[in-house]
Amino acid sequence: MGEVRYNSLMKTFPSEAEELFVATERNAKLRYECYKKLSEM
Repeated sequence: MGEVRYNSLMKTFPSEAEELFVATERNAKLRYECYKKLSEM
């Protein structure tokens, strides 16, 4: 189901979609690193 949503976004707003995907990936990596540090405390 998620892929359909992403495909629709890519078809409708390709440049904005790419920026959002990059920002989302960066945000996920930052959150992961934060959670990883918290788990080591």
